[in-house]
Amino acid sequence: MASHLVCPVVNSRDPEGLAGFWCRALGIDVTRRWSDDRGTEFVEIGSSDHPCQLLFQAATDPAPDVAHLHLDIRPSHTTQIDEVRHLRDEGAVLVADDADLPWVVLADPEGNQFCVLPTDDGCG
Repeated sequence: MASHLVCPVVNSRDPEGLAGFWCRALGIDVTRRWSDDRGTEFVEIGSSDHPCQLLFQAATDPAPDVAHLHLDIRPSHTTQIDEVRHLRDEGAVLVADDADLPWVVLADPEGNQFCVLPTDDGCG
């Protein structure tokens, strides 16, 4: 079993403004904007010359004890449920599995949180 990295995700009070800063800093462009069904805004930046995309998501007043950067991964050859089980067997800890959200939040053995996305959620 394995997953692939979808993108680093940055929590931001102003995703549009922060994405603009990084576009100018890296010489790349906004590739996509969207909101999910809860109204959370997302801004994705990157280019064909840069294999790594960055995703900025709205977070109203991110708490100081919550990471402002996390990774999103998507299972490559298995289901989300099987990949979560596999990662937990490898030492990850379940942080949140909200039935209303399409992702599962885990933490690695050092407590760094990351999201396991469904096999295809249409967001990446």
